Amino acid sequence: MKKIIFFCIAISFIACNDEVNDEPTNTSVIAETPPKGMKLKQKEGENIEHYFYHSNGFIDSIAAENRDRISKKFIYNELNQISVMRYWYKHATNPQYNRNDITYYIYNSSNQIISSKTYGKNDAMISFATYTYNSDGSLYNPVKIVENEI
Repeated sequence: MKKIIFFCIAISFIACNDEVNDEPTNTSVIAETPPKGMKLKQKEGENIEHYFYHSNGFIDSIAAENRDRISKKFIYNELNQISVMRYWYKHATNPQYNRNDITYYIYNSSNQIISSKTYGKNDAMISFATYTYNSDGSLYNPVKIVENEI
C-alpha cells in the first residue's frame, strides 16, 4: 500500500507543472482515437510497472519500481498526440543520479514525430533528435536493411 501511495504522489509531483508546448501544432490532422478493450494496469518483471490512463483513453503515466523509482507522465495536445513527456528518476542510494527531464515532440502533417528535444537540469538541452520516414511511412533506419521479409 505504501508503494501505491508513493507512486500516486510521484505522479502528482510530475503532473503539477503542466507547461504548454510552445511549438506550433498542425490542426489539419485528424485526432488519434484511443484503443478499445482491456487496458494494462500493471506489469511485473525486473521492475513492477503501474499504468494510469488519461480521459482520452491513452496512457497518462507509468510508474516503475525496484530499488529505484521511475515515473513517466505524458501530456497530449488537442489531436491526442504526445506533445510532452516528463521523466522522473530517483536513485535509491545515489541522489546524484536523480533526474527530472522533459521532452517535447514535434509532428509533421502525416501525424509522425519529426523531432524531439529533451531538457534536464536548469532547462539545459541534453538531447535533440530528428526522425525521417520512408515512402511507406516506416521509420527510416540506414543501419537496418530488411529485404524479402515475410
